[in-house]
Amino acid sequence: FAHFADCSSFVTWCLWNGLAHHFNTRDVVNGAAWKGGYTGTMYDNGMVVQDIANVLRGDCVLYGPRPGAHVAIVIGRMNGTPMVISHGSEPGPFYLPYDYRSDFHQFRRYI
Repeated sequence: FAHFADCSSFVTWCLWNGLAHHFNTRDVVNGAAWKGGYTGTMYDNGMVVQDIANVLRGDCVLYGPRPGAHVAIVIGRMNGTPMVISHGSEPGPFYLPYDYRSDFHQFRRYI
């Protein structure tokens, strides 16, 4: 785990670890063969999860308008609220409700 990772590299690393490292899956997150990307390239891949009831572990939360200001990864729920690990725009990593920031934009699925 990189202590100096920004938000998109942290989330990409989490998904790479689960997808490419174990299942040899192509880069479905940034489309850069697991060698790069940023929050903006994450908007170009995956699919939007429209209904909060359908949000699953491993989905991402994008904040700010495109190309995006921040991204975090959903790791579960607490009292029905999707909870994320957020790292990069703050000292973290932190375990927080998905709406801890006022600029929530969308949930996005890559798995």
